Amino acid sequence: MTLIRCSAAVLGRALTGEEALHFAKTARRITEVLCMGPALDAAHAEAGECAVPWVDGKPADTNIA
Repeated sequence: MTLIRCSAAVLGRALTGEEALHFAKTARRITEVLCMGPALDAAHAEAGECAVPWVDGKPADTNIA
């Protein structure tokens, strides 16, 4: 089933050209983020290693004298 037929069944009308283009761009962006998954996971793990710890909703005192 095509996007046009699906939209007609859900919306009761076909998508406009602008709506179809927006959908296509959004789908591409989601695909790009999903493909970056392993790199994003690695960056998140690396950032967590040097993050400032928080206690009671504020940064913990990390001053070492």
